[in-house]
Amino acid sequence: TSDTTVMDAQGFEKTIGDVNDVASLSVALEGIDTVVHAAAVTGSSDPAENHRINTEGAANLIEACRDRGVNRAVAVSTISADIQRRGAYGDSKLMADNLFLASGMDVTLIRATLMFGPAGKQIESIKRFVTMLPAVIPVIGDGRYLVQPVCVEDVARVVVAAALHRPPKRFYYAGGRERMTFNEMLVRIMTRMCVRKQLIHFPYFFVHTALSIAGKFVRKLPVNAAQVSTLCQDAVCPVEETEKDFNMTFTP
Repeated sequence: TSDTTVMDAQGFEKTIGDVNDVASLSVALEGIDTVVHAAAVTGSSDPAENHRINTEGAANLIEACRDRGVNRAVAVSTISADIQRRGAYGDSKLMADNLFLASGMDVTLIRATLMFGPAGKQIESIKRFVTMLPAVIPVIGDGRYLVQPVCVEDVARVVVAAALHRPPKRFYYAGGRERMTFNEMLVRIMTRMCVRKQLIHFPYFFVHTALSIAGKFVRKLPVNAAQVSTLCQDAVCPVEETEKDFNMTFTP
């Protein structure tokens, strides 16, 4: 369901497989010499679902690659695997990253920050959040934690370049050239959307504690305490090495 325009233009072949079905992956990999792995569940608060799709899915793909003799892989990961308080999603992606790096395959790992653009689902979710309430936007904590949005097309270009021309290192970051606070990002989104609302900040400790208690009684919350903990921290990375090795400049 992802936008593969950039990859299509380079002649990449798309095949269909289920990351939880090794047999289907093995069929999809027939005749393939390089695989790009970008499949993941990103919006789930369920640890079991994150592990099943993100971690076990990566393990299944690695197994299928071995079955088909595919030795080259480009794995798309996330800055959520790199931060201190990762939550279920970040933990599952970190475990997947480690599986790829320990697989013995020729792997290039790319960790991307918050993505924006025509197919950037993360920023689109925030835009929906901006329009959710009529006059205010609730923000957890002081909103001063740093983000580094990256254009989804820039990430796609890095992935394509890594697949076509093996870079010198195994690990790279993909992030925008500008760092900003979460508050500043919301203001910019509102400006682009011609929306004027007041940011209302709720204490992190109060929200985290309330969700922790609710989680003991409600099995699946729309947002859980771990996700709040993941959100309220800096999620930035250095990109100079990526720009140098890929001879590119990330969009501001």
